[in-house]
Amino acid sequence: MEYTYDSWQRAWAEIYEASCETGRKRWGTLPGIAIMFHSVLDGMVRFQPGRIERILSADPRLREEVGERIGTLPDEITSPADLIVAFLESFRNGQALQRMIRSEAVFKWVSEHFGYDELTLGGTSANMAVTVASLGVPRVLVYANPLTKPLAQAFPSLSNLLTIGPDGTVGSPRDVAHGDDVFAIHWIFEYQKDDTIRIDGQTLTAPRANRFIPSWNPANNQLRLAPGFKATFLKDADRFSHLLVSGFHILSDRYPDGTTAQECIVPVADYLRLVRTRAPHMRVHCELASIAGKIVRKGVLDHILPQMDSIGLNEVELATWLEEIGAGELAGKVRDQNAPEAILAGLNRLADATGVPRIHLHNFGYYMVLAEKTAGSPEGIRQGLACGACAAVVRAKTGRPPRSDEVTSFVDLPLRTEAFDAMRTLAPSAKTPDFALTGVGTSGGRNLVFVPTRIVERPARTVGLGDTISASAWLAEGD
Repeated sequence: MEYTYDSWQRAWAEIYEASCETGRKRWGTLPGIAIMFHSVLDGMVRFQPGRIERILSADPRLREEVGERIGTLPDEITSPADLIVAFLESFRNGQALQRMIRSEAVFKWVSEHFGYDELTLGGTSANMAVTVASLGVPRVLVYANPLTKPLAQAFPSLSNLLTIGPDGTVGSPRDVAHGDDVFAIHWIFEYQKDDTIRIDGQTLTAPRANRFIPSWNPANNQLRLAPGFKATFLKDADRFSHLLVSGFHILSDRYPDGTTAQECIVPVADYLRLVRTRAPHMRVHCELASIAGKIVRKGVLDHILPQMDSIGLNEVELATWLEEIGAGELAGKVRDQNAPEAILAGLNRLADATGVPRIHLHNFGYYMVLAEKTAGSPEGIRQGLACGACAAVVRAKTGRPPRSDEVTSFVDLPLRTEAFDAMRTLAPSAKTPDFALTGVGTSGGRNLVFVPTRIVERPARTVGLGDTISASAWLAEGD
Protein backbone atom coordinates (compact mmCIF):
# COMPACT_ATOMS: atom_id res chain seq x y z
CA MET A 1 0.00 0.00 0.00
CA GLU A 2 1.36 3.44 -0.95
CA TYR A 3 1.45 6.17 1.67
CA THR A 4 3.62 9.09 2.72
CA TYR A 5 4.92 10.15 6.09
CA ASP A 6 2.22 12.86 6.21
CA SER A 7 -0.63 10.46 5.39
CA TRP A 8 0.76 8.04 7.97
CA GLN A 9 0.72 10.80 10.58
CA ARG A 10 -2.89 11.66 9.74
CA ALA A 11 -4.00 8.03 10.00
CA TRP A 12 -2.44 7.70 13.43
CA ALA A 13 -3.85 11.02 14.62
CA GLU A 14 -7.33 9.55 14.04
CA ILE A 15 -6.40 6.31 15.86
CA TYR A 16 -5.03 8.26 18.81
CA GLU A 17 -8.10 10.46 19.09
CA ALA A 18 -10.52 7.53 19.07
CA SER A 19 -8.37 5.40 21.37
CA CYS A 20 -7.79 8.01 24.04
CA GLU A 21 -11.44 8.90 24.43
CA THR A 22 -12.44 5.26 24.93
CA GLY A 23 -9.41 4.42 27.06
CA ARG A 24 -10.09 7.27 29.47
CA LYS A 25 -13.55 5.84 30.12
CA ARG A 26 -12.01 2.40 30.66
CA TRP A 27 -9.75 3.66 33.46
CA GLY A 28 -12.76 5.08 35.29
CA THR A 29 -14.79 1.87 35.21
CA LEU A 30 -12.24 -0.58 36.64
CA PRO A 31 -13.33 -1.88 40.06
CA GLY A 32 -9.93 -1.99 41.74
CA ILE A 33 -6.21 -2.30 40.97
CA ALA A 34 -3.54 -3.69 43.31
CA ILE A 35 0.16 -2.95 42.80
CA MET A 36 3.13 -4.47 44.66
CA PHE A 37 6.01 -5.14 45.86
CA HIS A 38 8.15 -2.02 46.32
CA SER A 39 7.75 1.70 46.92
CA VAL A 40 10.73 3.84 47.90
CA LEU A 41 12.13 7.35 48.00
CA ASP A 42 14.04 8.47 44.91
CA GLY A 43 17.03 10.77 45.26
CA MET A 44 17.09 12.77 42.02
CA VAL A 45 20.59 13.63 40.79
CA ARG A 46 20.63 15.81 37.68
CA PHE A 47 23.65 15.64 35.41
CA GLN A 48 26.29 18.29 36.09
CA PRO A 49 29.05 18.75 33.49
CA GLY A 50 32.44 17.98 35.02
CA ARG A 51 31.17 16.30 38.19
CA ILE A 52 32.35 12.77 37.32
CA GLU A 53 35.65 14.18 36.06
CA ARG A 54 36.21 16.03 39.36
CA ILE A 55 35.46 12.95 41.44
CA LEU A 56 37.95 10.88 39.43
CA SER A 57 40.62 13.59 39.46
CA ALA A 58 40.45 13.68 43.25
CA ASP A 59 41.03 9.92 43.51
CA PRO A 60 43.75 8.64 41.11
CA ARG A 61 43.23 5.00 42.15
CA LEU A 62 39.52 5.20 41.41
CA ARG A 63 40.25 6.95 38.11
CA GLU A 64 42.65 4.20 37.07
CA GLU A 65 40.18 1.41 37.91
CA VAL A 66 37.32 3.13 36.12
CA GLY A 67 39.49 3.71 33.04
CA GLU A 68 40.40 0.04 32.89
CA ARG A 69 36.77 -1.09 33.22
CA ILE A 70 34.91 1.26 30.84
CA GLY A 71 32.67 -0.85 28.63
CA THR A 72 31.97 -3.47 31.29
CA LEU A 73 28.87 -3.82 33.47
CA PRO A 74 28.82 -5.14 37.05
CA ASP A 75 25.84 -7.19 38.23
CA GLU A 76 25.77 -5.34 41.55
CA ILE A 77 27.44 -2.31 43.10
CA THR A 78 29.95 -3.12 45.83
CA SER A 79 32.47 -0.32 45.22
CA PRO A 80 32.55 3.29 43.94
CA ALA A 81 34.17 2.02 40.73
CA ASP A 82 31.22 -0.33 40.16
CA LEU A 83 28.83 2.59 40.42
CA ILE A 84 30.71 4.89 38.05
CA VAL A 85 31.40 2.15 35.48
CA ALA A 86 27.71 1.15 35.47
CA PHE A 87 26.64 4.78 35.13
CA LEU A 88 29.02 5.29 32.20
CA GLU A 89 27.60 2.20 30.47
CA SER A 90 24.08 3.60 30.75
CA PHE A 91 25.25 7.07 29.72
CA ARG A 92 27.24 6.16 26.62
CA ASN A 93 24.45 3.92 25.30
CA GLY A 94 21.58 6.21 26.33
CA GLN A 95 19.87 3.21 27.93
CA ALA A 96 17.94 2.98 31.18
CA LEU A 97 19.78 0.82 33.68
CA GLN A 98 19.36 -0.12 37.34
CA ARG A 99 21.82 -1.81 39.69
CA MET A 100 21.53 -2.50 43.41
CA ILE A 101 24.02 -1.11 45.92
CA ARG A 102 25.03 -3.97 48.25
CA SER A 103 27.59 -2.15 50.41
CA GLU A 104 26.74 0.33 53.15
CA ALA A 105 30.12 1.97 52.57
CA VAL A 106 29.13 2.68 48.94
CA PHE A 107 25.75 3.98 50.12
CA LYS A 108 27.60 6.48 52.33
CA TRP A 109 30.03 7.32 49.49
CA VAL A 110 27.17 8.15 47.11
CA SER A 111 25.48 10.23 49.81
CA GLU A 112 28.70 12.19 50.33
CA HIS A 113 29.71 12.68 46.70
CA PHE A 114 26.32 13.13 45.03
CA GLY A 115 23.65 13.70 47.68
CA TYR A 116 20.47 14.48 45.79
CA ASP A 117 18.83 17.52 44.22
CA GLU A 118 15.34 16.43 45.23
CA LEU A 119 13.78 13.58 47.22
CA THR A 120 10.64 12.21 45.56
CA LEU A 121 8.44 9.14 45.53
CA GLY A 122 9.83 6.22 43.53
CA GLY A 123 9.88 2.49 43.01
CA THR A 124 8.02 0.66 40.26
CA SER A 125 4.97 -0.04 42.42
CA ALA A 126 4.65 3.54 43.65
CA ASN A 127 5.20 4.98 40.16
CA MET A 128 2.49 2.75 38.71
CA ALA A 129 0.08 3.36 41.58
CA VAL A 130 0.30 7.14 41.49
CA THR A 131 -0.03 7.10 37.69
CA VAL A 132 -3.20 5.02 37.53
CA ALA A 133 -4.72 6.77 40.54
CA SER A 134 -4.11 10.14 38.83
CA LEU A 135 -5.67 8.75 35.65
CA GLY A 136 -8.90 8.08 37.53
CA VAL A 137 -8.92 4.38 38.41
CA PRO A 138 -11.46 4.41 41.28
CA ARG A 139 -9.54 2.23 43.78
CA VAL A 140 -5.77 1.69 43.79
CA LEU A 141 -4.05 -0.34 46.49
CA VAL A 142 -0.25 -0.08 46.67
CA TYR A 143 2.34 -2.05 48.65
CA ALA A 144 4.74 0.10 50.67
CA ASN A 145 6.93 -1.52 53.31
CA PRO A 146 8.30 -0.38 55.66
CA LEU A 147 5.89 2.53 55.42
CA THR A 148 7.42 5.24 57.55
CA LYS A 149 6.31 8.87 57.55
CA PRO A 150 8.96 10.21 55.10
CA LEU A 151 7.86 7.66 52.48
CA ALA A 152 4.14 8.14 53.22
CA GLN A 153 4.41 11.90 52.87
CA ALA A 154 5.92 11.49 49.41
CA PHE A 155 2.67 9.91 48.20
CA PRO A 156 0.17 12.47 46.89
CA SER A 157 -3.08 12.90 48.81
CA LEU A 158 -5.51 11.10 46.52
CA SER A 159 -8.71 9.66 47.92
CA ASN A 160 -8.52 6.65 45.59
CA LEU A 161 -4.94 5.73 46.58
CA LEU A 162 -4.74 3.31 49.52
CA THR A 163 -2.31 0.98 51.23
CA ILE A 164 -2.30 -1.46 54.15
CA GLY A 165 -0.56 -0.70 57.42
CA PRO A 166 1.46 -3.14 59.59
CA ASP A 167 -1.66 -4.09 61.58
CA GLY A 168 -3.71 -4.79 58.44
CA THR A 169 -5.56 -1.47 58.47
CA VAL A 170 -6.53 -0.13 55.04
CA GLY A 171 -6.11 3.61 54.59
CA SER A 172 -4.21 6.36 52.86
CA PRO A 173 -0.40 6.04 53.17
CA ARG A 174 -0.23 8.99 55.54
CA ASP A 175 -2.96 7.57 57.76
CA VAL A 176 -1.32 4.18 58.34
CA ALA A 177 2.40 5.15 58.39
CA HIS A 178 4.57 4.45 61.45
CA GLY A 179 8.04 5.72 62.35
CA ASP A 180 10.35 8.43 61.02
CA ASP A 181 13.25 6.51 59.50
CA VAL A 182 14.27 6.25 55.83
CA PHE A 183 15.09 2.65 55.00
CA ALA A 184 15.70 2.87 51.25
CA ILE A 185 16.85 5.38 48.62
CA HIS A 186 16.97 4.72 44.91
CA TRP A 187 19.18 7.38 43.35
CA ILE A 188 18.15 8.54 39.89
CA PHE A 189 21.07 9.82 37.83
CA GLU A 190 19.30 11.66 34.98
CA TYR A 191 21.06 12.93 31.87
CA GLN A 192 19.98 14.59 28.64
CA LYS A 193 20.81 13.96 25.00
CA ASP A 194 24.26 15.33 24.03
CA ASP A 195 25.52 15.59 27.62
CA THR A 196 29.23 14.69 27.65
CA ILE A 197 31.80 13.17 30.02
CA ARG A 198 35.55 13.25 29.32
CA ILE A 199 37.73 10.50 30.77
CA ASP A 200 41.39 9.82 29.90
CA GLY A 201 41.15 11.41 26.48
CA GLN A 202 37.79 9.82 25.66
CA THR A 203 34.63 11.85 25.22
CA LEU A 204 31.43 9.98 26.01
CA THR A 205 28.24 11.56 24.64
CA ALA A 206 24.74 10.53 25.66
CA PRO A 207 22.78 9.66 22.47
CA ARG A 208 19.43 10.25 24.20
CA ALA A 209 17.95 11.34 27.51
CA ASN A 210 17.74 8.56 30.06
CA ARG A 211 18.72 7.54 33.61
CA PHE A 212 20.87 5.25 35.69
CA ILE A 213 19.42 4.02 39.00
CA PRO A 214 21.79 2.86 41.74
CA SER A 215 19.54 1.59 44.53
CA TRP A 216 20.04 1.05 48.25
CA ASN A 217 17.22 -1.02 49.71
CA PRO A 218 18.42 -3.44 52.42
CA ALA A 219 15.00 -3.45 54.11
CA ASN A 220 13.40 -5.20 51.13
CA ASN A 221 16.30 -6.96 49.45
CA GLN A 222 14.82 -10.39 50.20
CA LEU A 223 11.17 -9.49 49.43
CA ARG A 224 9.89 -10.67 52.79
CA LEU A 225 6.31 -9.56 52.36
CA ALA A 226 4.66 -7.67 55.20
CA PRO A 227 2.31 -10.07 57.07
CA GLY A 228 -0.39 -7.43 57.61
CA PHE A 229 -0.54 -6.62 53.90
CA LYS A 230 -0.52 -10.28 52.86
CA ALA A 231 -3.42 -11.26 55.10
CA THR A 232 -5.65 -8.28 54.38
CA PHE A 233 -5.12 -8.30 50.63
CA LEU A 234 -5.71 -12.04 50.36
CA LYS A 235 -9.03 -11.64 52.15
CA ASP A 236 -10.16 -8.88 49.77
CA ALA A 237 -8.44 -10.05 46.55
CA ASP A 238 -11.69 -10.80 44.74
CA ARG A 239 -12.51 -7.06 44.81
CA PHE A 240 -9.67 -6.34 42.37
CA SER A 241 -9.68 -6.91 38.61
CA HIS A 242 -5.94 -6.41 38.01
CA LEU A 243 -2.71 -6.99 39.93
CA LEU A 244 0.64 -5.54 38.86
CA VAL A 245 3.79 -6.96 40.43
CA SER A 246 7.45 -5.94 40.24
CA GLY A 247 10.47 -5.60 42.51
CA PHE A 248 12.39 -8.78 41.70
CA HIS A 249 15.31 -6.66 40.49
CA ILE A 250 16.10 -5.68 44.10
CA LEU A 251 17.00 -9.30 44.95
CA SER A 252 20.56 -10.65 45.08
CA ASP A 253 21.60 -14.06 43.79
CA ARG A 254 23.08 -14.95 47.20
CA TYR A 255 23.03 -13.42 50.68
CA PRO A 256 25.53 -13.45 53.57
CA ASP A 257 23.20 -15.71 55.60
CA GLY A 258 23.43 -18.39 52.89
CA THR A 259 19.99 -17.68 51.43
CA THR A 260 19.65 -17.63 47.65
CA ALA A 261 17.24 -15.64 45.50
CA GLN A 262 15.35 -18.85 44.76
CA GLU A 263 14.44 -19.15 48.44
CA CYS A 264 13.14 -15.56 48.39
CA ILE A 265 11.11 -15.94 45.21
CA VAL A 266 9.31 -19.21 46.01
CA PRO A 267 7.31 -17.77 48.98
CA VAL A 268 6.24 -14.82 46.81
CA ALA A 269 5.16 -17.22 44.07
CA ASP A 270 3.26 -19.31 46.59
CA TYR A 271 1.44 -16.21 47.81
CA LEU A 272 0.51 -15.22 44.26
CA ARG A 273 -1.01 -18.68 43.75
CA LEU A 274 -3.16 -18.16 46.83
CA VAL A 275 -4.27 -14.78 45.50
CA ARG A 276 -5.18 -16.27 42.14
CA THR A 277 -7.15 -19.04 43.84
CA ARG A 278 -9.03 -16.43 45.85
CA ALA A 279 -9.63 -14.23 42.77
CA PRO A 280 -9.56 -16.47 39.66
CA HIS A 281 -10.87 -13.64 37.44
CA MET A 282 -7.93 -11.37 38.31
CA ARG A 283 -5.41 -10.58 35.56
CA VAL A 284 -1.76 -10.29 36.64
CA HIS A 285 1.08 -8.33 35.00
CA CYS A 286 4.79 -8.37 35.91
CA GLU A 287 7.04 -5.42 35.09
CA LEU A 288 10.45 -7.03 34.78
CA ALA A 289 12.87 -4.08 35.16
CA SER A 290 16.66 -4.58 35.15
CA ILE A 291 17.25 -7.96 36.81
CA ALA A 292 21.01 -8.50 36.91
CA GLY A 293 21.31 -11.76 38.89
CA LYS A 294 21.15 -15.06 37.02
CA ILE A 295 19.66 -16.93 39.99
CA VAL A 296 17.06 -14.18 40.32
CA ARG A 297 16.13 -14.42 36.63
CA LYS A 298 15.95 -18.22 36.84
CA GLY A 299 13.62 -18.00 39.84
CA VAL A 300 11.38 -15.47 38.10
CA LEU A 301 11.37 -17.60 34.95
CA ASP A 302 10.46 -20.79 36.82
CA HIS A 303 8.07 -19.53 39.49
CA ILE A 304 6.68 -16.08 38.60
CA LEU A 305 6.24 -15.90 34.83
CA PRO A 306 4.09 -19.08 34.61
CA GLN A 307 1.48 -17.23 36.67
CA MET A 308 1.48 -14.06 34.57
CA ASP A 309 -1.09 -12.91 32.04
CA SER A 310 1.25 -10.16 30.88
CA ILE A 311 4.82 -8.89 31.22
CA GLY A 312 6.44 -5.54 30.39
CA LEU A 313 10.04 -4.76 29.49
CA ASN A 314 12.26 -2.53 27.37
CA GLU A 315 14.77 -3.44 24.67
CA VAL A 316 17.71 -3.73 27.11
CA GLU A 317 15.76 -6.09 29.34
CA LEU A 318 14.63 -8.11 26.32
CA ALA A 319 18.26 -8.81 25.41
CA THR A 320 18.98 -9.93 28.98
CA TRP A 321 16.03 -12.33 28.99
CA LEU A 322 16.94 -13.73 25.59
CA GLU A 323 20.33 -14.66 27.01
CA GLU A 324 18.58 -16.27 29.97
CA ILE A 325 16.55 -18.57 27.70
CA GLY A 326 19.57 -19.52 25.61
CA ALA A 327 19.05 -17.18 22.65
CA GLY A 328 22.39 -15.44 22.98
CA GLU A 329 22.91 -14.74 19.29
CA LEU A 330 19.52 -13.08 18.98
CA ALA A 331 20.19 -11.15 22.20
CA GLY A 332 23.34 -9.77 20.60
CA LYS A 333 21.38 -8.57 17.59
CA VAL A 334 18.83 -6.84 19.79
CA ARG A 335 21.55 -5.21 21.86
CA ASP A 336 23.84 -4.19 18.99
CA GLN A 337 21.32 -3.31 16.29
CA ASN A 338 18.09 -2.48 18.14
CA ALA A 339 16.43 -3.40 14.83
CA PRO A 340 12.65 -4.02 14.78
CA GLU A 341 13.08 -7.40 13.03
CA ALA A 342 15.42 -8.62 15.77
CA ILE A 343 13.14 -7.29 18.51
CA LEU A 344 10.09 -9.01 17.02
CA ALA A 345 12.02 -12.27 16.68
CA GLY A 346 13.12 -11.86 20.29
CA LEU A 347 9.56 -11.34 21.51
CA ASN A 348 8.47 -14.51 19.72
CA ARG A 349 11.33 -16.48 21.30
CA LEU A 350 10.48 -15.13 24.74
CA ALA A 351 6.79 -15.91 24.27
CA ASP A 352 7.62 -19.46 23.16
CA ALA A 353 9.90 -20.01 26.16
CA THR A 354 7.67 -18.52 28.85
CA GLY A 355 4.14 -19.10 27.61
CA VAL A 356 3.13 -15.62 28.85
CA PRO A 357 0.05 -14.65 26.81
CA ARG A 358 0.93 -10.95 26.42
CA ILE A 359 4.36 -9.32 26.16
CA HIS A 360 4.61 -5.53 25.98
CA LEU A 361 7.87 -3.97 24.83
CA HIS A 362 8.40 -0.23 25.14
CA ASN A 363 11.20 1.07 22.93
CA PHE A 364 12.37 4.50 21.80
CA GLY A 365 9.72 5.74 19.37
CA TYR A 366 7.28 2.85 19.53
CA TYR A 367 5.57 0.16 21.61
CA MET A 368 5.03 -3.41 20.49
CA VAL A 369 2.77 -6.08 21.97
CA LEU A 370 2.84 -9.74 21.01
CA ALA A 371 -0.26 -11.46 22.34
CA GLU A 372 -2.05 -14.77 22.11
CA LYS A 373 -5.44 -14.65 20.39
CA THR A 374 -7.09 -15.19 23.79
CA ALA A 375 -5.34 -12.16 25.37
CA GLY A 376 -7.72 -9.61 23.88
CA SER A 377 -8.55 -8.12 20.52
CA PRO A 378 -5.69 -6.38 18.69
CA GLU A 379 -7.79 -3.23 18.38
CA GLY A 380 -8.37 -3.27 22.15
CA ILE A 381 -4.65 -3.69 22.79
CA ARG A 382 -3.90 -0.84 20.37
CA GLN A 383 -6.34 1.36 22.27
CA GLY A 384 -4.39 0.74 25.47
CA LEU A 385 -1.02 1.40 23.87
CA ALA A 386 -2.18 4.71 22.43
CA CYS A 387 -3.47 5.77 25.85
CA GLY A 388 -0.19 4.70 27.46
CA ALA A 389 1.74 6.72 24.89
CA CYS A 390 -0.28 9.83 25.69
CA ALA A 391 0.15 9.34 29.43
CA ALA A 392 3.91 8.97 28.94
CA VAL A 393 4.10 12.23 26.96
CA VAL A 394 2.47 14.11 29.83
CA ARG A 395 4.84 12.47 32.33
CA ALA A 396 7.91 13.30 30.23
CA LYS A 397 6.80 16.85 29.48
CA THR A 398 5.75 17.82 33.01
CA GLY A 399 7.77 15.48 35.22
CA ARG A 400 4.66 14.50 37.20
CA PRO A 401 1.94 11.82 36.94
CA PRO A 402 -0.58 12.46 34.13
CA ARG A 403 -4.24 13.19 34.73
CA SER A 404 -6.98 11.67 32.62
CA ASP A 405 -7.98 15.04 31.18
CA GLU A 406 -4.41 15.57 29.94
CA VAL A 407 -3.92 12.45 27.84
CA THR A 408 -4.87 14.26 24.65
CA SER A 409 -2.41 17.10 25.38
CA PHE A 410 0.63 17.70 23.20
CA VAL A 411 -1.00 16.05 20.18
CA ASP A 412 0.92 18.47 17.98
CA LEU A 413 4.16 16.63 18.75
CA PRO A 414 5.13 14.66 15.63
CA LEU A 415 5.36 10.89 15.63
CA ARG A 416 8.88 9.56 15.46
CA THR A 417 10.34 8.75 12.06
CA GLU A 418 11.97 5.70 13.70
CA ALA A 419 8.50 4.21 14.08
CA PHE A 420 7.56 5.06 10.49
CA ASP A 421 10.62 3.21 9.22
CA ALA A 422 10.11 0.30 11.63
CA MET A 423 6.50 -0.24 10.58
CA ARG A 424 7.40 -0.32 6.90
CA THR A 425 10.18 -2.78 7.69
CA LEU A 426 7.88 -5.08 9.66
CA ALA A 427 4.92 -4.96 7.27
CA PRO A 428 5.92 -8.15 5.36
CA SER A 429 6.46 -10.06 8.63
CA ALA A 430 3.14 -8.79 10.00
CA LYS A 431 1.34 -10.28 6.98
CA THR A 432 -0.87 -7.20 6.66
CA PRO A 433 -0.49 -4.82 3.68
CA ASP A 434 -1.72 -1.79 5.64
CA PHE A 435 0.23 -2.62 8.82
CA ALA A 436 1.90 0.81 8.93
CA LEU A 437 -1.50 2.51 8.91
CA THR A 438 -3.21 0.26 11.45
CA GLY A 439 -0.45 -1.25 13.62
CA VAL A 440 -2.32 -4.57 13.63
CA GLY A 441 -0.87 -7.79 12.21
CA THR A 442 0.23 -11.28 13.18
CA SER A 443 3.55 -12.97 13.93
CA GLY A 444 4.33 -16.51 15.03
CA GLY A 445 0.64 -17.34 15.28
CA ARG A 446 0.06 -14.43 17.68
CA ASN A 447 -1.44 -10.99 17.32
CA LEU A 448 1.13 -8.25 16.75
CA VAL A 449 0.20 -4.72 17.75
CA PHE A 450 2.52 -1.79 17.06
CA VAL A 451 1.93 1.84 18.06
CA PRO A 452 4.23 4.73 17.10
CA THR A 453 4.81 7.27 19.85
CA ARG A 454 5.49 10.94 20.30
CA ILE A 455 8.80 11.67 21.96
CA VAL A 456 9.64 14.64 24.13
CA GLU A 457 13.17 15.60 23.08
CA ARG A 458 14.29 17.02 26.42
CA PRO A 459 12.03 15.42 29.02
CA ALA A 460 11.58 16.99 32.43
CA ARG A 461 12.05 13.51 33.89
CA THR A 462 12.61 10.04 32.43
CA VAL A 463 12.32 7.92 35.57
CA GLY A 464 8.97 6.20 35.85
CA LEU A 465 8.21 6.43 32.13
CA GLY A 466 8.31 2.67 31.60
CA ASP A 467 6.08 2.16 34.63
CA THR A 468 3.66 4.79 33.37
CA ILE A 469 3.55 3.22 29.91
CA SER A 470 3.04 -0.37 31.02
CA ALA A 471 0.41 0.27 33.67
CA SER A 472 -1.68 2.85 31.86
CA ALA A 473 -1.64 0.91 28.58
CA TRP A 474 -2.65 -2.42 30.11
CA LEU A 475 -5.48 -0.92 32.13
CA ALA A 476 -6.87 1.07 29.17
CA GLU A 477 -7.17 -1.97 26.90
CA GLY A 478 -10.57 -2.64 25.41
CA ASP A 479 -12.17 -6.03 24.98
